[in-house]
Amino acid sequence: MLLLVAVAACRSAAPPAGPVDPWRIDAGDLSTQQLFRLHLRDADGETGSVRLAMRLRAPTRFELAVTDPLGRSLWVLTVVDQAGVLRERDGPGCRLSPTTPRTWPRLGPGLPAAYLPFLLLGRLPAAPAEALAATPADGALRFHDSAGRLWEVVTVEGRPESWRREATDGAALAWQRDDDGARLAVEGDASVEVRWRRLAREPLRLEPRLPADSASLEECRFDDLP
Repeated sequence: MLLLVAVAACRSAAPPAGPVDPWRIDAGDLSTQQLFRLHLRDADGETGSVRLAMRLRAPTRFELAVTDPLGRSLWVLTVVDQAGVLRERDGPGCRLSPTTPRTWPRLGPGLPAAYLPFLLLGRLPAAPAEALAATPADGALRFHDSAGRLWEVVTVEGRPESWRREATDGAALAWQRDDDGARLAVEGDASVEVRWRRLAREPLRLEPRLPADSASLEECRFDDLP
């Protein structure tokens, strides 16, 4: 009888999961909160560091809270589906689209909010516009995203080790993995760089939610921010 039960269990067991596509976040990183330290260098050559706490329920539901080295809040970004709210210090906040490229306060290159969790976790922030015949676990991968931009990626054991996104309205972006962190730079301009490293990860304790008055907030004007 025990043998029959064991055979039935083997037959019903799900097959082992294959590698996750490099443009998808690993399931183990969902429903977590994680802490990162970021080192920044801007176009004027000024350097600095911040801490970033990310609460991630899903790729389209997350919150990023950025503080200075003394723990003072700089800004908080909350994204839920197609809506986003940015709150700077104790200000009232403003609305933004998660898919529109923005220059984030004290955070280097302009990127859509939707990119940020993928970058921090070492995943590709864009997927191929058309299905690929195969996604190599190791080697080179080239594709165009939905905006027509070319991505050139090197993967090792199914995860991105480096990538380059071609320029559309500016210099190309280049990303490189570095142990439990990474660096993002504007290609051709060594002065603009963001490097980060993960410090901690634990289960999610508080659900990311938009403020109750988010629909009445004004649109963000990033040119007015420091």
